[in-house]
Amino acid sequence: MEGDSDTFSGQGGGDGGGGQIDSKVVQTFQKSFVQLNNNIRRVVDLYGDLSSSFAKSMDASSEGDSSGAAKPDGKTGFKRNRPA
Repeated sequence: MEGDSDTFSGQGGGDGGGGQIDSKVVQTFQKSFVQLNNNIRRVVDLYGDLSSSFAKSMDASSEGDSSGAAKPDGKTGFKRNRPA
């Protein structure tokens, strides 16, 4: 564990290899950051699709039942689809 601090401080053990370690860390960070941005975009797109689908289903259900309340058996009529 003693040499671990060299990796994080960028010293590289004093042999001049610190630049390579820093560039690898930067490359890894950049790749991870790009993946994070892509994942955030996907989540935003999925949330938008989910919101519009939910709004459409609410509109459709309100046309058939103007009360908007739960069915007499206490269920709302919406089923949650779970991936297999």
